[in-house]
Amino acid sequence: MCIRDRVSTQSTWDLRMSTQSTSNLNLLSANSATLNKLKNMLIAGTSGFASILTFYPIETLKTRIQMQSEAGTGKVSPIGMMQQMYATEGVKTFYMGLGAALMRQFLFASLRIGIFYNFIDYVKQKNN
Repeated sequence: MCIRDRVSTQSTWDLRMSTQSTSNLNLLSANSATLNKLKNMLIAGTSGFASILTFYPIETLKTRIQMQSEAGTGKVSPIGMMQQMYATEGVKTFYMGLGAALMRQFLFASLRIGIFYNFIDYVKQKNN
């Protein structure tokens, strides 16, 4: 095998490796973009969990006050209602029905972010 054949073979091999590396990089960047979208969806769902865990007791208290005022038993203060709820039913009364609220919030927050990022990618592809 002469030197020219070796160089030609080496060049062909380099070209193939270069093409494979480029396709691997494209695949890695596509996987990275997908992982970033999934990560953003997970973060959005987790923040939805945190907001529900924080504000759900306040929503429960608000609903009880509204029900009490509609029943015509008079005006009740939020602190008075909170004390009454705690004394009669305990802490768990503030979190009754929490499971459904958590699932709803996790799904809505995650889907909203997922749809948003997919829409942004679609618009970018359409404009390019």
